[in-house]
Formats: sequence, C-alpha cells, structure tokens
Amino acid sequence: FFFIEMANVDMLPLNNDLVLVYPYMRHCDITARVLEDIRIIFQGGKRFILRMLLKTHRILHRSDTFYLLNRLYVTDMCVWIQKLDDVVITAFAAEVEQAVQSFSIGEDIRWDLGTIIQQSLAEAD
Repeated sequence: FFFIEMANVDMLPLNNDLVLVYPYMRHCDITARVLEDIRIIFQGGKRFILRMLLKTHRILHRSDTFYLLNRLYVTDMCVWIQKLDDVVITAFAAEVEQAVQSFSIGEDIRWDLGTIIQQSLAEAD
C-alpha cells in the first residue's frame, strides 16, 4: 500500500530534482528519457512491469555487492505487482502519460540552474 499512497505523478518533479543533484547525472535529456521509460513500462501493464522487475532481479543477482537490493526491494516488488489490480496500474499509467506529455524542462525543474552554475563558478575563482 505504500507505493499506491506515494506513487502519484506529483513525485516526478522530485525525481527530476534528485537526478540533477548529482553532477555526473546532471543532464536534462537523461531526465526526459527516464520519464519516457517510466511511461513505456507502465503502459505495458502488469506483465511487462513484472518482466522488467525480473530482469532487474537477474542483473542484481549476479553482482557481488548489489544482490542485497533484491532482498530489500525487488523480490517484494515482484510479489506485490502480481497482487495489484490491472485497473490501478492502468489508472497510474494514464497519470504518468499525462505528466510526461506536459513535462517541460524549464517549468518542471524548480531550480534556477543558470544562476547556481554562475555562482559556483564565481566562488571557484
């Protein structure tokens, strides 16, 4: 139930902010591509989401350090997604579709990146 309560499209701008925090990921095209991937995955329905989770499980299972993420998150998500109604997934996919279509880098990213970069360059000098 945690995911259903927290998973609304209002969380997408928070995700965008998080992506922009890390310098090696600070690329707006990546943010737009992630949103597009989320849209595609949720439009695929329950079976497609489960398939993606199982692929993630397989990848993490092979890792010496990341296998714990399976035990913490992915396995439970695989069980949970199977219990979820298709109606809930379809409704959320429609919300994601609308959010992705209305996504605008200038409006949805709530930071003034130009000013922040100029200030950091000025402080570096």
